[in-house]
Amino acid sequence: MLRLIITGTPVILSPPARKHPLTLSKHITLPKHTTMSEHNNWFYRPENIPKLWQWGIAVLVLTVVVELIWPVHSHFAVADWTAFSAVYGFAACAVLVVAAKLLGFVVKRPENYYATTSTASADES
Repeated sequence: MLRLIITGTPVILSPPARKHPLTLSKHITLPKHTTMSEHNNWFYRPENIPKLWQWGIAVLVLTVVVELIWPVHSHFAVADWTAFSAVYGFAACAVLVVAAKLLGFVVKRPENYYATTSTASADES
């Protein structure tokens, strides 16, 4: 699918869009211009979402277990604590999410920010 931006309006060069979005589950809704064949891979199937969560949690638990078995030699004493890397990674991710939200408030513009001011200039003359 190819998208072009012409005068601020996205133009989609693809087959005609469907009237209603495809709903795979109560949590995943595909955009109107997306067909099922484009999102028919393993990650988008509703029956695999719990498997993704289970595998992700298993990997996290495995890293903590390996850290308990394998000795950690770090440059700083605080990094020798059990599960420090997991806690540090989670805290760093949380800080990034909060910073992104705060940055969104700073750089957010109103919907009509790029609208033409032809009506305002016509009123002035």
